[in-house]
Amino acid sequence: MAHLFEFSSIAFDPRDEPRNSINPISGYAVLDWLAGELEQVGFEATRPPEEEDWGWYAEVSDGGRAYLVGASGPEDLTDGRCDWIVQIEKRRSLLEKLTRKNVMQDDERLLQEIEGLLRRSPDLKNLYIEANA
Repeated sequence: MAHLFEFSSIAFDPRDEPRNSINPISGYAVLDWLAGELEQVGFEATRPPEEEDWGWYAEVSDGGRAYLVGASGPEDLTDGRCDWIVQIEKRRSLLEKLTRKNVMQDDERLLQEIEGLLRRSPDLKNLYIEANA
């Protein structure tokens, strides 16, 4: 199950991003910013973000916990503001998935940090959070 954050922001311009060669979907700038902010509070993140057909992703770890953090957005700006989606999925083994162990909890530090970063961002509007989507 994934945890989703949806928001609008003028802080990230998709026209300034590297082109995603798989599918022209933006998200690099959001993910690069998030990875940098998370590193400042003790997380490890793969940088630069990697491209995928649905956007961009980075592997983020916190001690022994590993997560896939993805971001996607529009190809162009609309009225100076873009809608973005950030999704987080906790990495689990097949056995953990089959036995429903080590599932992502709403109080995990990564989720709390990302929510805090987004809520403190002055350029962000319309934050919507969906747990276990």
